[in-house]
Amino acid sequence: MLCVACQRIFERPRLLAYGTPYRWHQTQKSFHLAVDAGCHLCNVIYESRSYESQGPQSWDFPDQVKYAFKAINPVWARSGKGQQWLVPQTSEGRDSGDFADLEYFRQLHLDPTPNGLGELLATDSDEAVREAANTWLVLELIGPSVLLKLPMELVTVLTKTDDELEDAAQKNLDNQGSTGTPETLDMAKTWLNTCVANHPSCEPTQPSSWLPTRLLDVGSVGDRTVRLVSGSLLELGSRYVALSYRWGTDTSCNLVSKNIASYEEGVPLLQVSATIRDSVQVTRNLGIRYLWMDSLCIIQDDPADWATESATMSQVYSLATCTIAAANSGCYKSGYIVPRNQYRVRPCRIPNPFKTNSKYSFNVRSQYLNRIHDREVRQSPWYSRGWVFQERTLSRRLLIFSEKQILWSCQKLQAAETWPVGKTSKNHIDRFESFEVEKERLNRLLDKSEGVCKGHAAWWTFLRDYKTADLTMKTDRLVAIQGIADLIAADTGQEYFCGFWINDDLPHALLWRTAKTTRLSHRTGLMAAPTWSWASVEAAVEFNNDTSRSSKITILGKEKLPSSMVRSNKNLLREALAIEGKVLPCAMWTSWDGTKCETLLTRAAAAELARLKAEAEELVRREMEANGEREDPGPTWFKTYYRTLREIRFLWKKVLLPTLKFLKYPLKCLAYPFVFLIRLLIGLVDYLRRCCSGSRLSAADAKLEQEQFRLSERQREQKRKEAAARAERIFADIEKGVFPPPTNPEDLEMKSTRETEEGKKSEETGFLWAGCVLDAILPGDQMLDVFLLPVMQGDPATGLVLRMVKGTTDHYERVGVFDARPEDLLKLPQTAEKERIVLV
Repeated sequence: MLCVACQRIFERPRLLAYGTPYRWHQTQKSFHLAVDAGCHLCNVIYESRSYESQGPQSWDFPDQVKYAFKAINPVWARSGKGQQWLVPQTSEGRDSGDFADLEYFRQLHLDPTPNGLGELLATDSDEAVREAANTWLVLELIGPSVLLKLPMELVTVLTKTDDELEDAAQKNLDNQGSTGTPETLDMAKTWLNTCVANHPSCEPTQPSSWLPTRLLDVGSVGDRTVRLVSGSLLELGSRYVALSYRWGTDTSCNLVSKNIASYEEGVPLLQVSATIRDSVQVTRNLGIRYLWMDSLCIIQDDPADWATESATMSQVYSLATCTIAAANSGCYKSGYIVPRNQYRVRPCRIPNPFKTNSKYSFNVRSQYLNRIHDREVRQSPWYSRGWVFQERTLSRRLLIFSEKQILWSCQKLQAAETWPVGKTSKNHIDRFESFEVEKERLNRLLDKSEGVCKGHAAWWTFLRDYKTADLTMKTDRLVAIQGIADLIAADTGQEYFCGFWINDDLPHALLWRTAKTTRLSHRTGLMAAPTWSWASVEAAVEFNNDTSRSSKITILGKEKLPSSMVRSNKNLLREALAIEGKVLPCAMWTSWDGTKCETLLTRAAAAELARLKAEAEELVRREMEANGEREDPGPTWFKTYYRTLREIRFLWKKVLLPTLKFLKYPLKCLAYPFVFLIRLLIGLVDYLRRCCSGSRLSAADAKLEQEQFRLSERQREQKRKEAAARAERIFADIEKGVFPPPTNPEDLEMKSTRETEEGKKSEETGFLWAGCVLDAILPGDQMLDVFLLPVMQGDPATGLVLRMVKGTTDHYERVGVFDARPEDLLKLPQTAEKERIVLV
């Protein structure tokens, strides 16, 4: 159905030309009335506008909007090179006279296609079908605040299957208001049958009759119950469907020890969640009898069963006939078959605009498949789930249910209801990170000539999306990709351990570091990963791909940890990594909040720094007491205020701001004035406190003047200012790493046996010109004893910053990565031979 304004487009023949726009006789009011009335073309245009930054509710659309039929340059469409549009090439110059200008503008109304497609379509030529296959046509809408490009494709019959899919997209269109209608699921079944019959690459490389331990028997259409069955009792080679979804918080339907018997007898569909009912409906319509989903096929309150079944994930998803992906389901009980406006999803069938009463017709679509996939799949809550990374990678075929339509992905076909016949993902105009691309990435890992057998570079690329994925249980960070690792290890023979591959490239791989733009968090045992693994931190990480430098450590392999050191019941934390290398004792001064390393220095320099800081604090205390101060108010009121302000900022960033993430940006903007007022209030309170403190101190000074010192008010004030200024200089020099000479022991009533010159020499040589990136937050503003483990030779040398585990002499935890000059490392105590250490 088309509205009156859209019907007028096809009242007379239009031109396929670069410079021939036509007025669209549509107003804002008539456009929205047409959308509500079900005009297919207006709904497709409305959907197309929802992808643009201005959104579908722009107040002036579609006032003054014109439309044109244009052809895209095939070279640009495939490679992104050259000009975007096909434009008639004229031999006359624009500046050769008025006649040349008129000739130029006249030719802009001519057919720009080299193959004369516009003329072929205008004459209903049989050659139009062949020539249209290599041409990209669009319906362009342009106006003061809008520029839309709607893809157009000539409706042709290439194969019987393609014809069935295109017809299915138009069949009974008025009743397709849900992603679970019979016609929609028939389209999904056609995709599946086509893949099974014609895509050998989508079949397992090694055919297997393996079945999961448990499966859900969905029966046939019309059955009101489902039951749990044992895979060992089924016929070998039975087909099953796997489900990939987000759990949410509802666990009422989960399989537990006490309800196994009732599930085996059969459970009514009305008693299970909407997600289970939707999965049963889809599985039945695909013509498959068995369904696997982790919440019903793994005993959730049995850790032993969970450990056994999670180890078979690589087989569950790789051997499933198809995997249903509930991309639009935010939780377990909401379901993923949802109502939608079918006119905005399905392609709009329009007459040939270049000839009236033509035998040809076109399909107009809202967007290319890449943008549909990005919004409906990659931006969905399902895609960001950590377990989904493994599930979609191992699956042979994906049937994806999004908010508005279903999509299909396999190694040979990427399709959607908007593009039922499918579209390649390799052209520039519609390139995207498709299922096919992810499968090729996995195949490269399995390739013994360029995969994990040669290093970690391909592995880092593979994990790029996974590291930022969300996991309900932080302990699943490594478990959620164990299935992929098992598959790669079985095919390549490489040994996998805690996110790494034990090969010659492992020393380089250990030098991962947290990203500069990320926020650090405290490291806890909940991550269920050793400290030297990238999985032990929540922050984004940068993997090391520099393998040009030689290694200074030797990998010895895995080592069992004693029971007293096991931090989790996960098996991966019962083993550690044993290496040989030179461990250099060192000290680290952390920043006030523990997120940065202020400097690395020798242990002797650290002791000297601690002594000087103690002397400075003692100097301030004694001089303030000598001037009648009861308490040390700090170096200056500004420094106290500044430290208070930094603490407020720290609390705002680490505590308050994470709780407000669900608010929109306008609310965040409104919060900034309140923060400013709070800071202003803090400053005012601090100022008043200073004033009150000053008045009390003045009274105490007057009493002390009469009884003890008999000094004038001006002398006391001058002496107090001098003491405060001196303390300020001392603290400033210490923070810069410049130490003042030791103070006179007689003034401080302290004795020191160290000579001033020796202290200066230690200060000059004790600091390391080194950079350090921490993995997690450490105790703030403290001097910590650490160890440096040089890993890579060169200038600068690169290695790990370690801390010794309490109660051990050779077990270390990683705290960061350092880069230092080789001559600076010589300042640290050296060992003649490499020693054996264990990283936990």
